[in-house]
Amino acid sequence: MNVASLVARLRLLTANFGADETPLQSAPFSELIRTQWRTIALSTFLPVASYALFLMVTVFPRSYTLLFTDYSMDMIILYELAGGVLACGAVVLSGILADKFTKRRVLRASVALLPILCLTIYTLDSHPWIYIIFGFVVLGLAYGQSSSIVPRRFPAEFRYSGSALSTNLSWIFGAAFAPLIGIFLASYVGLWASALFLLSGAVVTWITLRILDRQLMDSTGQRRDDTG
Repeated sequence: MNVASLVARLRLLTANFGADETPLQSAPFSELIRTQWRTIALSTFLPVASYALFLMVTVFPRSYTLLFTDYSMDMIILYELAGGVLACGAVVLSGILADKFTKRRVLRASVALLPILCLTIYTLDSHPWIYIIFGFVVLGLAYGQSSSIVPRRFPAEFRYSGSALSTNLSWIFGAAFAPLIGIFLASYVGLWASALFLLSGAVVTWITLRILDRQLMDSTGQRRDDTG
């Protein structure tokens, strides 16, 4: 699986974005930071919602079930397996929709579904499949496009290093501590606080999308033709 993932990633990174572009190269770190820090920041915060959601629908429900409910852990795992299958289908659907409506619109629509998902977090106490299944579907829609927008924001000479740095920073900000923070808030404040934490990731992504939209406006105020 790791070999297949590596081959797929290298194929994506070496895709021919233009006749004279050679995206698969490592740029000097100091030059990358100095010239591309704005793009790095934008690309870091753009996928935050989907990365936080990833762990909030995988690790968080299991931890919450184990600590606060008497629900069967076997059933939680089965719900997540079913949700994972649906998420795979949602990723494919997101690609189809992105080809028709652009990646940004698909990502914006998936982020708009997160407040609804937050309202279902209380079902973890009685009907956890609602939150888990719906969460995985939203995850598939968001995850399928959030990272694919990032490489196009960098010039060819910075695309490899810039994408790698932004993706790893995004995982740190969006996902690294998400289950721990979610459980901490549920323990000392309540599930509604965990929902607000997840919602904060949606707010960050939404604001970043708005900034991206403004950057894609030309001097006449007309939106550029950009498939991302």
